[in-house]
Amino acid sequence: MSIKTFKHKENEMTTIAQTANVLIQGVEIGQEIYQTVLNAMDAAEQEKQSGQDKKAWVLAFIESFLYDIGEKWEFWVNAIVTFIDIAKTFYNQFK
Repeated sequence: MSIKTFKHKENEMTTIAQTANVLIQGVEIGQEIYQTVLNAMDAAEQEKQSGQDKKAWVLAFIESFLYDIGEKWEFWVNAIVTFIDIAKTFYNQFK
């Protein structure tokens, strides 16, 4: 399933439920992607590489994952980079 821009045809009735369903689908796809990012980060954390190398590995892994599930890397990359930075900063505060 891929996140698509929600459009309705002129003169077509759109309900709140129909509109909200698009949001729910986006959350479901996003949750799968972000959980996969976190799992990849945990896997990379076990390696003895630099933080920059670990992040590059995670990004390459996620790019491949997105391709496999039919999502566009260009759509997700900025959000994923920000998410990684926030998650890692948060993690570092508690380790």
